[in-house]
Amino acid sequence: MNPRRPRTNSNRSSRTSESKRRVVTSPTRRDVTDAWLALAGDVQFRAELTASFRRTATGPDVFYHNWRDVLSVLVRLTEPELVVETGVRGGLSAAYLLSALDQNARGSLVSIDLGDTSVLPADLDDPEIGWLVPQRLRERWELRLGDSTTELPSVLDDSTDLFFSDVPNAILRDELAIAATRMRPGSIIVTCCPVGSAAEATWNEFADAALTNTARATRWVSEDGRSDLCAGILGDDCAGGFEA
Repeated sequence: MNPRRPRTNSNRSSRTSESKRRVVTSPTRRDVTDAWLALAGDVQFRAELTASFRRTATGPDVFYHNWRDVLSVLVRLTEPELVVETGVRGGLSAAYLLSALDQNARGSLVSIDLGDTSVLPADLDDPEIGWLVPQRLRERWELRLGDSTTELPSVLDDSTDLFFSDVPNAILRDELAIAATRMRPGSIIVTCCPVGSAAEATWNEFADAALTNTARATRWVSEDGRSDLCAGILGDDCAGGFEA
């Protein structure tokens, strides 16, 4: 039996007016605790990722907790109908997003990536973008291969609840500018920014111009440096003077 592949370049179904009106609600402390405990107790998901990592000698041979836990909990708490992601590569973030959507029993993920498999481990027997995504989670997944700045205008709209950008700073500004003009107030934008980098400066400028209720979660990447997982909610004036 052939492994299930993600859907590619298919037309998304139209969203209901109800989903377009969805706004972020304030979870209780119990909601947050339950979401963390559910993720920590998801033995099947951890086992699937551990098995995937063992397909290559360049990945860890046991699975570990990481900053993507925050992404998962965010999706569990906000229950988005449509999540859009850029920068897939191996698909670890996509796996977390899809697992959370599966736990919610609602929502779908559209991922965009250039499709360059040369960035993947050289010893993979069947290299593909998103190779880490468990097969059982791919029913909710559409993978688009192409330039994100070309694809995003046809993907992001007022039905998008959450946008996660994990791309180099060279195109981060363009992506954020597209999101600001295409997504509705109340939707969520998340990205990773190395501390002290140009990407962090871009995010801070974007946050000042277009976001409200911003937050950060620290992602440690080395002993002497870190990146922050930055998130915010689009305000009423989404564009806010922010330009690409």
